[in-house]
Amino acid sequence: MNALAQVFLKKGMMIIGKIDSFEVNYLNLAITVFKNSYLLCGFLCYGFSIITWMIALSKVEVSFAYPFLSLGYIFVMFFGYFFFNESLNLWKILGVFFILIGVLFIAKSGLSS
Repeated sequence: MNALAQVFLKKGMMIIGKIDSFEVNYLNLAITVFKNSYLLCGFLCYGFSIITWMIALSKVEVSFAYPFLSLGYIFVMFFGYFFFNESLNLWKILGVFFILIGVLFIAKSGLSS
């Protein structure tokens, strides 16, 4: 859900455009955000993500669960590639490979305890 939230936020910000952090009018930005359905969907996904995370933490150790959040990097990278034509190169693919290996090690550690 967290990765999906990122996709919705990116799409919403593509509609809004760049924001100058030094000249931002927070009231106008808030109004613009709440008029943007993609940003609202992103916030909703974050909400579901938090609820899902709370359920997971009620069942497993945080040191076991937290590394699985890194899988979000993989989903976001592929969503970015397929939906936004973002670059995908050998370095990113190698990074995904190492993330997957790390998560597999963590998953294996949970099975043996």
